[in-house]
Amino acid sequence: KTEVRRYLEYLRYQLKHSGIDVKTGRAASRELICSLQPDKLIIASGGKEKTLPSVKGSNVYTATQALDQMDSLGKKVVIIGGGSVGVEIALELAQKGIRVTIIEASDQLALSANLIYRPALLERIGASDQITVLRKTFVQSAESGQVVVINSAGKDIIKADSIIVSIGIESKNQDGLYGIIENTVTIGDAYRSGNIIDATYDGHTS
Repeated sequence: KTEVRRYLEYLRYQLKHSGIDVKTGRAASRELICSLQPDKLIIASGGKEKTLPSVKGSNVYTATQALDQMDSLGKKVVIIGGGSVGVEIALELAQKGIRVTIIEASDQLALSANLIYRPALLERIGASDQITVLRKTFVQSAESGQVVVINSAGKDIIKADSIIVSIGIESKNQDGLYGIIENTVTIGDAYRSGNIIDATYDGHTS
């Protein structure tokens, strides 16, 4: 994710030197927005990572949480969700010598990746002897380091030191901000789940 970090640093630098008034530590309430008297309201509140109620325990992490502690996840990791993020995390963990099992409900991995990037991801997954992929497999429950899965072969239990839930993003509910002014638009993950390119395009065209 070196490129992403560089892009983030670039955006922070541009914002700092743009003259834009940034208000942090405050919720975007109707009262605050009304007091600013804007001509246009752009809701870019992002999204939040989806979770699974049946997957619980102190060793369960979202993708973002896992990225912050890649060196302390143990020797065996289960990743629920075979999207681009889940696959990228699996590859990074495999490079550290960690055994990884990806559990994917469909028969395809990294479907959101572009036509150039996806084949490279799939090739690296196939070449890794540290990664096991279970396609068309569903998680029934997970607790105390055991993941119960079901597929055409029946039910199985996979042991894991850590469990990462990487099943996508859902928009944060900002319905209370609508109706303040007529010219209101919602962009980025607040509108629909996407990637950095989508978010950048939305911001540029809004």
